Amino acid sequence: MTETVYEYTLWMTSLVDERYRRQRPLVVSTNLTPAQMGNPDLWGPTLADRLFDSWNPGVRVVHLNCSSYRTGMKWPALGRR
Repeated sequence: MTETVYEYTLWMTSLVDERYRRQRPLVVSTNLTPAQMGNPDLWGPTLADRLFDSWNPGVRVVHLNCSSYRTGMKWPALGRR
């Protein structure tokens, strides 16, 4: 892992953890697939624990199924958890 990626991961983990502990809203937008999002190696254990905490009623993971505004291409259904 490069130093830049490591620093970004630390910053992201700190931000998500702070929002989680204070029970404040946080929206994360990505174009990763659900399979990629579920990969704990991508997020690291602390960040994944906060982002995908299914026991916390304040945490919601929503996958949108819509067309691209730029190309009009329809993406496959990704479901909702």
